[in-house]
Amino acid sequence: MEVIRISRKRLDIKLVQGFTGKIWITDQNRKSLFQKEIKSQQELTDFLKQYSDSREGWGVLRCAICPLKTGSFQILVRDVTLPTFINFALNINNFALKIFISLFAILFDAITLPIRIITTPFKIYYDSRNPEQPHPLSKFLEIDSKQQLSDESIFIKYHTEDVTIKDEGMEGTNKLKSGFKKTVDGSVFVSLKQLYTTISQSKEKNTCTSYRGFNEEWVVENDSSISNSKKIISG
Repeated sequence: MEVIRISRKRLDIKLVQGFTGKIWITDQNRKSLFQKEIKSQQELTDFLKQYSDSREGWGVLRCAICPLKTGSFQILVRDVTLPTFINFALNINNFALKIFISLFAILFDAITLPIRIITTPFKIYYDSRNPEQPHPLSKFLEIDSKQQLSDESIFIKYHTEDVTIKDEGMEGTNKLKSGFKKTVDGSVFVSLKQLYTTISQSKEKNTCTSYRGFNEEWVVENDSSISNSKKIISG
């Protein structure tokens, strides 16, 4: 493994040939719950493909027919009486739209209340016989976390650096080299349990930096970054 020091703005930076990366999981308060080193881009791709899918949301219509959560009496009462108003309308950020939607939500909950009263005993029985299966990520959290995870959702975060160093020949007595580094920082929201809505949220920033130097004196030729973010809430 080749290590070259790069001087830029009086900072001593190490440019290391090859791929390095890390994945870690945090709760809603940014507390680290799990982390691991990765050795290739494919390993990151496989991890996200296997573990980054959120549980599907219950949705407005299903909430109107029967309650989602039956494990807590307080939440059960809420889900039976005013599920649309409490779980959907009150989460709207626009104040004027929230008031407008809330009026219809309360009316809708009142009309559909008899249906939920009939279906609730069956839903309680079904949940007692068929508990929700743990999310695939839970196995990592159980190993690394000393305390029980209270959040129903977490973030998968990752950081990778892929560095290439090339010899460009000689110019007189000076040895020429070029370096290129691609840095990726990203995060993915993952719902560990079934929520009222389906939430898909991810962010990623790609930074590409190219270097050129004579012997051990380096300059940055180009430094650019691209950020992508996606957030979809459906229900």
